[in-house]
Amino acid sequence: MTNQYYNFLDKIFNYKDKIKYFEIDFTKPWLTQTILRKPFLLSISLISEIIQSIFLTLIPLSIGYIFDTRKYEYLWVFFGTYILIELLNRVTWQQHTYQIALNRGSLLVSANKFLLTTDPINHTFRSSGQIISKITKSTEALEQIFFIFIDDLILIVTGLVTLIITFLSVDISLGLICLISIAGIASANIYLSFFNSKNLKPITMKAEDDISKTYTEGLMSVHYIRSTFATDSFYHKIKAKAITNDTVIATSEMGYALSSSLIRTLYGISFLILGLFILQLINNNQLGNGIGLGIFIIYVGQLSAIRAVGRLTQKIIESNIRLTDFFKFITNFGKQTYPVLK
Repeated sequence: MTNQYYNFLDKIFNYKDKIKYFEIDFTKPWLTQTILRKPFLLSISLISEIIQSIFLTLIPLSIGYIFDTRKYEYLWVFFGTYILIELLNRVTWQQHTYQIALNRGSLLVSANKFLLTTDPINHTFRSSGQIISKITKSTEALEQIFFIFIDDLILIVTGLVTLIITFLSVDISLGLICLISIAGIASANIYLSFFNSKNLKPITMKAEDDISKTYTEGLMSVHYIRSTFATDSFYHKIKAKAITNDTVIATSEMGYALSSSLIRTLYGISFLILGLFILQLINNNQLGNGIGLGIFIIYVGQLSAIRAVGRLTQKIIESNIRLTDFFKFITNFGKQTYPVLK
């Protein structure tokens, strides 16, 4: 049943015949060599996600308006719009998964092609574990970047812009409070994420590469280690590296956690201020109960989005550091003095 289901999906989408890897020039910026290679397909995915994000953000307000007006036909329009947008999004998602597979595979194949064709002497002083770690982590980082930009960042930015416009349309003062709150919290979140990533990620990358190098060294030299009775010493070496790696990662995570706590506190303050202002508008009959509840729920629902701004900023910066480091690593790895491929 498993194979039949997969074969059914494979026949429909037929990625195998569509994916045509492109050559990557590691001397150029990674962004222009990967994500921006197919700008038309990228724009289709962006437009689809923007439309869906606007609709999803306005759902509480739409429902509040429907129940305030008590119109059955509005509910049918809402349902039809929801289904239409979802179908459109699934069609464009096929293009998105194609772009991810194309870029991930192109990076992997181009890197391995370079490592296979460069002069063998260049491998003499390089650790296989370090090479494997960098290739694996870089392809993961590139895939993560795609998901962040298309599936997360666009959704969040569009949602927040829609939220601010909605609040401004209801009441100017309410909209300005919302704008100042979001701008302040988002700015603080981005700055703290940038600060943490810039200062902590290089340290964690070094620890990860170091332990991968040690693991691979042990697996490739196990016969030599056993024959020289060095098993005990090498085991303690691996254990020490693991402790160092886990200590670095755990310590870095606490840096992010402290920043996250500060952001949640700021959001709680803005939550209180906006809640009091909306209640005042309702009590003064300047705002209907359904609309007031709707816009308040929209703001509450954006808590995860505002918090995610920092997390996504962290991942983008870290992925950029990792990909930039990988391109630099390949560029400085060594030259090819004679051709080995047709």
